Amino acid sequence: MSQPEHSPPAGLAGDVRGVLAITAFRRLWSTFALSSFGDWLGILATTSLAGTLATSPAAEYLAVSGIFILRLAPAIVFGPLAGALADRFNRRTVMIVGDGLRFLLICTIPLVGTLWWLYVATLLIECVGLFWAPAKEAAMPNFVPRDKLETANQLSLVADYGTAPVAALLFSGLALVNTPLHAVMPGLDASGDYLALWVDALTFLVSAVVVWTITFPPVAHEVSARAETLWRTIVDG
Repeated sequence: MSQPEHSPPAGLAGDVRGVLAITAFRRLWSTFALSSFGDWLGILATTSLAGTLATSPAAEYLAVSGIFILRLAPAIVFGPLAGALADRFNRRTVMIVGDGLRFLLICTIPLVGTLWWLYVATLLIECVGLFWAPAKEAAMPNFVPRDKLETANQLSLVADYGTAPVAALLFSGLALVNTPLHAVMPGLDASGDYLALWVDALTFLVSAVVVWTITFPPVAHEVSARAETLWRTIVDG
């Protein structure tokens, strides 16, 4: 009696394993998760820090509101333009530079330690992210076969939103270790918000290093596409 052949795993779990078996995509996806985790942790840390740096209860509400406005405004105002510009540069370079700049900008927040610089850094971080995100989305189809692209997109969504509760748990944990850490090292400014920002910065540094290790497939650009006006690119999306 012949033994039954083992069929490949079916269903979503099998599709996910199949996509993650692609080494280059698995590395790329890890950068998605790291950057998204850093974004969520950064939102929690900067809003909390804004309230801490405010000088009065009324100013605290305004400070927190200001952080959310500065995080949303760049995408509304510059989103289409940034996406069109990002598409004209090497995607790997855009992602590495974007992660590197966010690492540096986040590091400056605890070093400067003022509300006005928190606002400036937040605005700049969001502007850099407007270039990074389109490069990420455009790069992904080059790493997976067309029939696995839907699964890859689903994994990208998991990286985008599944890291939010993890970031929230870590932020809470860092707040808990703040007091004992400060007791052991009283000379260290071990604010839970600042600790979260240092971890946040580290995620972008690691992401930049991982992207640097990935060989991106060459992308053929038509001459006519390169000659296309920036305005037409923005209009066509």
